[in-house]
Amino acid sequence: LQRSEARETAFQVEAPAGYPGVVSVSVSAKGRAFLNCSFEFEYWDDSVPLVASYSPYQVYSDGGHVVSVELTNVPLDTLLSEIAVSIEPSSRAIQTLTALSLSFHETPTEARATVTFATPAAMAGAAAGR
Repeated sequence: LQRSEARETAFQVEAPAGYPGVVSVSVSAKGRAFLNCSFEFEYWDDSVPLVASYSPYQVYSDGGHVVSVELTNVPLDTLLSEIAVSIEPSSRAIQTLTALSLSFHETPTEARATVTFATPAAMAGAAAGR
């Protein structure tokens, strides 16, 4: 309990370990059913890299275009040789590409990594990166 006043009660709880996803929390005072509240918050797995942004969003299918992907949650000791880039065109098999570069930079709230790769030729249509 941090404070309790007539118009507001503030307390702090420590969230136990959980699985990624949204969880519901209910708080109530024992013996006082009218003193209850509920809220939701989200657990997220900070050990899995997340795509923060990528650019460009579209390229011509002639290949050789450099795409930059900005990621969060990448360990700072990751090496370029450890980066695997796969691309899956909407109508073809997955292709594994070589990452061209890996760099790290700080934002006001976290460290981010930027990975670049070149698109292969003749991949008309939509593609999903992995």
